[in-house]
Amino acid sequence: MRISLGGDVVQYLGTVGFFKALEESEDMNSDFFEIHCCGFSCIPAILWQYDSKTSYARVSKMWGEAIKLFKSVSNPSLSRMSKSISLLYNVQKKIKNQEENEKMIEFVQKWVPKFDIDDTLKVKVHAFDMSEKKEKMLFGNSLEVLSKAVTYPIDFSPIDNYVSLAWVFGIPEGDGIIYIDWLNSFTPQKAADYLLLSTFSRTSKLIKDRSNRSRFSTSIQISDVRNLSVISNRFYLAGKKVVESLAMLSKGRR
Repeated sequence: MRISLGGDVVQYLGTVGFFKALEESEDMNSDFFEIHCCGFSCIPAILWQYDSKTSYARVSKMWGEAIKLFKSVSNPSLSRMSKSISLLYNVQKKIKNQEENEKMIEFVQKWVPKFDIDDTLKVKVHAFDMSEKKEKMLFGNSLEVLSKAVTYPIDFSPIDNYVSLAWVFGIPEGDGIIYIDWLNSFTPQKAADYLLLSTFSRTSKLIKDRSNRSRFSTSIQISDVRNLSVISNRFYLAGKKVVESLAMLSKGRR
C-alpha cells in the first residue's frame, strides 16, 4: 500500500506525527506500507527512515529555524503570501538568485544525517524534473535528494533542474493520501490574492483528483500554525485513520 504525503507549506514537518501512528500499526512489521512524500513532508520522512526513535526530537529542534528560513510558506495563508503583488515578480527573479539556495542547503546539511537513499527503503522521495517535465523518485545521497525535493519557486531556484513536486502536482499518487487543506479557510480580498489563489487552486484540484483515485484520503486543517505539537497530533490522528482504513480494505480483499 502506498501512503502519500503533501508538502507545499512548512507545517508538513508535522507529518512526524503520522509516522508515530504508522509505528503503532500492527502491519508496521511487514512490508504492508510504502511512504511516498514530496516537499516538506520529505524531511520528517527521511529522518524517520534514518532513525525512527529520534525523528520527532530532530524535527522539534529544527522547527523554529525552519519557520524563519521558509518564511514565505511558514503560514498557510494566502493573505500573508500576497502582501505585495511584487511576490509574483520575485518568483521569476529568484530563479537567478543562488543565495537563498545556499541557506536552504546549509539547513539540510545541519539537520539531516547523510546516508544513501535507494529503492529498497520504505520512504520514496518525489520531485519534479523541469528538464524532462515529469515527476520522478529521487535516489542517492540523502542531503542532495532532500535539497531537490524541498526547493519551491517563491524563495528558491531549481537545484539540478528539480523543484518540489508539491508545487506542481500537489502530492504523489497513493492508495492513501494525507494533506493539509489550507485553502478552505481563505477568502481572497486583493488582486494579488486572486492571482496566487489561481496558482494554488490548480495544485489543489490535482490533489483532489488524486485523492478521488485513492482508496482512502483525509485532509487536515490547522489553526495554530506555529505549534508543532498540535500540528503533529493532527497528522497522528489522520495517520491512524488512513492506516486503519487501508488495513481493513486490504483484509477485506483477502
